Parts: sequence; C-alpha cells; structure tokens
Amino acid sequence: MVVARRLGVDEPLDTRPRYPLKFDRTENMAGEMREFEVRRGSAAVGQRVMDLKLPADVLILLIRRGQRFLVPKGQTRIESGDTLLVLAEGDLLKTTRDILDAEASADDSNGRADWQAGPDA
Repeated sequence: MVVARRLGVDEPLDTRPRYPLKFDRTENMAGEMREFEVRRGSAAVGQRVMDLKLPADVLILLIRRGQRFLVPKGQTRIESGDTLLVLAEGDLLKTTRDILDAEASADDSNGRADWQAGPDA
C-alpha cells in the first residue's frame, strides 16, 4: 500500500459507466455540460423532471442511474443517487445546482417515502 500511495495509484478506480455520447464544445456555443448528483434528502428526490422548476434553457440530456442511462422525459422521476447530465449556460448551471441541492422539508414529502420506481422510471 505504501508503494501504491507513493506512486499515486492508491485511489479506487472509477467504475462509473461512460456516457454514450460525446460533447465537443465549439466557439459558437455558450452552454456547458455538467454532471449533478442528486443526494439523499434533496427536494428533487421523487419529483418528476417536469416538476423540478428548472429554468427553461436547462436541458437534462441523460440520467445515470446505477450502471444504466435513461433518456429523461417529463414524467421521469428523480431518485436519490441519480446523476443528471445537464446542458446549460454558466449562471443557469448554478441555479440548477441550487435546485438539486435544496433539502426536502419535513412537510414537503409529496409522498416520496411511499413512491416506488416503476419499470420506465
């Protein structure tokens, strides 16, 4: 372990699957692509994509759920641990982060505790 640490290879390997798309930024494009992890306790957990109140110019390209990818639809529900691949401009990325980081209040459960993922979640 000491040798690995000295060589800088003592970190676990990243086992996340790679996205099935590539993004080439051009000089004419103002947006950026970012990943946002939805953490346990987030107000977004259990919400449908269409109910997240994201700005109109924010596009969720893919949702990584475990080892698979979902193309989100308005009815797709967000789960704890999901990673959202988002395309937006810089200030809207901050707004997106704020929305996804907001914690659910005790009286704002919207049935989240009872919600179970369906086959096309």
